[in-house]
Amino acid sequence: MINKDTSGKKISSIFMPFIIYYLVTFIAETIFMTALMSQHPEILRMGNYEEMLTASAELAIKYRYEMLLIASAAVLPVMTRMLRDEKQKELAEGTYVSYEKPDPLSYINVAVLGVAGSIFLNCLIHISGIYTLLEGEEVTEAVARIWDGKIFLELLGVGVLSAAVEEITFRGLVLHRFERFVDTRWALIGSSFIFSLAHGSSIQGIYAFGVGILAGLLYLRFRTVLAPFIFHMSANILSVLQNESHFLDGIVGSSAGIAVVCAGSAVVFMIYFYLIISRVEVKPLDSYGTGEV
Repeated sequence: MINKDTSGKKISSIFMPFIIYYLVTFIAETIFMTALMSQHPEILRMGNYEEMLTASAELAIKYRYEMLLIASAAVLPVMTRMLRDEKQKELAEGTYVSYEKPDPLSYINVAVLGVAGSIFLNCLIHISGIYTLLEGEEVTEAVARIWDGKIFLELLGVGVLSAAVEEITFRGLVLHRFERFVDTRWALIGSSFIFSLAHGSSIQGIYAFGVGILAGLLYLRFRTVLAPFIFHMSANILSVLQNESHFLDGIVGSSAGIAVVCAGSAVVFMIYFYLIISRVEVKPLDSYGTGEV
């Protein structure tokens, strides 16, 4: 017979980092938007409710990256504290496992994997036609508006802070807790699914699930959030640079160009994925750091 109280505590333990991440983000963004709206009283004075909502949404898009920076800056110390408390709790319970330090040069392979993986996943979504099927033509305009300008804020917010917060939350906490209760494979899938839920739209959710699987595999291989963070940061920075400079547009402007980019990114991705999987697998250390348990 299943102990319902124990099952409930397991589910709560797994989802709690995501819930806290979402709540702190929501509170920070609400405070930011309230302050922003106070600087634009003309929006609040609009007689038509739909016009007010439209103007508010446009304002949120215009200051999207300022809001992302503030939200990430608010969430980061909270999740970092949770990760630290997690370690202290496991030390007190005698369940904490320390691992070998991976070769620092292996993180270069992780960065390359992030760049190739970002291009390859976008290729798969583009080729599959899911982009058009799920979102329609309106998405093209929405994405263009979201990625419009403010490259420094995009690099700092999307490339660095957001990646750090998400990796601490979804790999350092959610995946780590999942592993306590289910097989590692199901923990990887489950944590990636929760990660996809945090990204809202169907297209972002599909992309996030793929990123979650890859980032989770890196976490399991390196046993540190640094590896998935470097992977995630590299992928995000590549996306920011492409959307701002369009340096790939000249290549992917034709079917042949798209095929070359997709095939090239797939080859690079598979090579570096193999290098990491075949060469990196840190071992647990005993209390004396000998590597024997």
